[in-house]
Amino acid sequence: MLQTLLQCVGVVLRTTLEDAERWCGHRILHVDGSAFSMPDTPELQKEFGQPDGQRVSCGFPVAYMLTLFHVGTGFLL
Repeated sequence: MLQTLLQCVGVVLRTTLEDAERWCGHRILHVDGSAFSMPDTPELQKEFGQPDGQRVSCGFPVAYMLTLFHVGTGFLL
């Protein structure tokens, strides 16, 4: 039920956002980058590694993410 509700809200918002908050015909988005550490498990070490400059077995795996937000509503795209 929650997944269906989220899909319906997403469709309405996406349709609404198509015409809203435009500059010279272009959508305006905020880009945000972030990083976060995770538990030190062999699987996560293999997948994500460690930050540069970190000695082996002396830190936590770090993942990076980049997100886009609609400027008018803050909707995560």
